[in-house]
Amino acid sequence: MQIDRELINRVETAVALDNSAIAERLGKPSQQIGDGLAVLMGPGFYVNRVFGFGMRSVVLDEHLETLERMSSAVGVPPEIAACPWADQSLLEVAGRRGYQALSPTSVLAITLETYELTRDQPFEIVTLDAGQLAIWQDLASRGFGYTSPEEREVSDAFVSAAARVPEIQLLIASTGGLAIAASSLSVRDSVAILGGMSTDPAYRGRGAQLAMIHHRLSSAADTGCDLAISTAQPGSRSERNLLRAGFRILYTQVQLTNCKTGNAAN
Repeated sequence: MQIDRELINRVETAVALDNSAIAERLGKPSQQIGDGLAVLMGPGFYVNRVFGFGMRSVVLDEHLETLERMSSAVGVPPEIAACPWADQSLLEVAGRRGYQALSPTSVLAITLETYELTRDQPFEIVTLDAGQLAIWQDLASRGFGYTSPEEREVSDAFVSAAARVPEIQLLIASTGGLAIAASSLSVRDSVAILGGMSTDPAYRGRGAQLAMIHHRLSSAADTGCDLAISTAQPGSRSERNLLRAGFRILYTQVQLTNCKTGNAAN
């Protein structure tokens, strides 16, 4: 795999479009800011940030002023998914405006042109239809530890929106007829995005995540994708499973956040 700006731009664009499509189904259309795409789903949702800033052009103060106004109107702090391949102006402008780097995320990739397809799996893995949505929602809630009614409401809404995006598949892994793990697969311009992995805490450590990774890679290769990507917290079990499946870390992304109110005027 040749890691260059063209590859990184493919990855950044695929992730931005995928999140934007989910936001659209939530009734939250995304907006272009400079060369970035602002995806603001609202308070409580996982995605409230701008993607792709500085990947194709310089970042200006006016771009962050726009992001800050938009974020304030939605009720969330302004946040940037910062790629280390972005133009230096991103860090310069963000630093001048008081942004801080939080929550590092590993961005991983694997080329599928030479991936050895895996057919035999210890679990039954299927794609859900619309009538089975509640199964995925329940697994996500248990696997991610959502305990409050507010967390569950947001999680269910996010999953429901994702299920209405044609490019996204929601999958479950079962053993003995019992659904124990959930994941998603999305395809954007021959890039497969592996996301949303969640396992019932009572069934962790049995290989369900790794089996679902291989299942989705095989499916993506079958459909003609040449590249698969995913994200994980550095050092997490999810990252270890991805590395075991043959992924490599492309770069570490950080979230640049400014929690100050009215920062655009400073």
